[in-house]
Amino acid sequence: MKANRNRKRFELLELLDPIKKFYKMNSSKEIGFMWGIPVIVMIISLLVSVLPNLKFNTSTDAFANDILGSYITIMTLFVSFTMGYLSILITSNSENINELKTKESKYFVDKNGDPYKLFQILMSNITYAVIVEILFLISSVMEKYLLTCINSLIIKWICALDAGIFTHIVIVLLTIIKNIYYSFWKPE
Repeated sequence: MKANRNRKRFELLELLDPIKKFYKMNSSKEIGFMWGIPVIVMIISLLVSVLPNLKFNTSTDAFANDILGSYITIMTLFVSFTMGYLSILITSNSENINELKTKESKYFVDKNGDPYKLFQILMSNITYAVIVEILFLISSVMEKYLLTCINSLIIKWICALDAGIFTHIVIVLLTIIKNIYYSFWKPE
C-alpha cells in the first residue's frame, strides 16, 4: 500500500519535468515576455476593478461567473487543439518532421552538454502548454464553486489572476504555432 502511494507521488512529480524543461529551453528574455505581458494584464485588470469612479452594469459575481464559463469553454478548445498538434507531430512521418527529429539545436543543451533535437524542443513546448491548460481548466472549474462563498474583492483578484494566466497560455500557444509554422516553412 505504501509503495503504491509513493509510486503515485512520483508520477505526479513527473508532471513537473516538462515544466522544468520548458523553462530551461527558453531564454530569460522569452520567459520575461511570456510572463511580462500577463503581469501587465493582471495589473490593469486589478486597477480597473478597484477604481472607485468606474460603475459597471453588472455585478462582480455575474461577471466572474460569465468569464469563468468562457475560460472553461476556451480552455477545453485549447486543450483539444494542442493535443491535436501533439498527436499530429508524434504520428507524422513527413520529411519536415523527420528533419526536426534529427536536427540538433544550436542553443539548447541538456545537463550533459548534448544538444536537444528541435523535435524535442517543440514537443516540450506543446507538453508544457497542455499541462498549463489542463491546470487552468481545473482551477477555473474549482473557482466556479468558490464564487458562492467568497467576497467580491477576492473575486476581483481571482479574475485578474485568471486574465494573466489566460494571457500567458495564449502567448505560449502563439509561440508554438510560430514554431510549427517555421518547421514547415523556412524563414525568408
